[in-house]
Amino acid sequence: MNRINKVLVWQLTATLLIGGVFYLWLGLAEAQAGLFGGFAALLLSLLLAVLVRQLDKRLERNKKVHKGLLTLFFAPRLILTLGFFAFGIGVLNLAPLPMVGAFAVVYLVYWIDWGSVHNQRVVL
Repeated sequence: MNRINKVLVWQLTATLLIGGVFYLWLGLAEAQAGLFGGFAALLLSLLLAVLVRQLDKRLERNKKVHKGLLTLFFAPRLILTLGFFAFGIGVLNLAPLPMVGAFAVVYLVYWIDWGSVHNQRVVL
C-alpha cells in the first residue's frame, strides 16, 4: 500500500469515526454535516496529493522549474474548500460547526502524515 493510499484510508477512518461520534452524541443532522466535512477534506487531500505528484514529475524533467510552484496550488484548493462549505451550508442546509470541525480534523490527518514524510526526505 503506497503512502497516499494509507493516508486516504486514515482519513476515511477518521471521517467515519467523527460521523459516528456526532450521530451518537448530537444526532443525525450533525452526523451528516460531519461526514460531509470529512469527505470534503478527503477529496481536497487527494487533489493536493495529485498536484504534488505532478510537481515532482515536472521538477525531475526540468530543474529550472521554480520550487515555489506549490504555492500556485493554494488558490484552487481554497476555492474548492469555500465551494464545499458554501454548498454544504447554503444548499444542503448542514450545520456549519460540525462540518468545519470534521473538515479540520480529517485534513489534519493529512498534514500530520506529511510532517512524518517531511522528516524522512527532502520536500520542496
